[in-house]
Amino acid sequence: MTIQSINISSSSPLARRSISQLPINLFASVMGITGLGLAWREAAKSLGLPSLPGEYIGGLGTLVQIPRQSAP
Repeated sequence: MTIQSINISSSSPLARRSISQLPINLFASVMGITGLGLAWREAAKSLGLPSLPGEYIGGLGTLVQIPRQSAP
């Protein structure tokens, strides 16, 4: 059995989108915003609140993350 290595050059899209290049404060802010959206969804189920604000908050978390992944 042989193990093949994968060479990822610096110009490769995989190298540019590495998790090691993601700032920890951005990760924490995205997790916090989407967590708030999930908490609102659960509160809407149990307390009878409108669920639409939770969907908007979760969408905001997605929008915060997407432009950062395409940046060099």
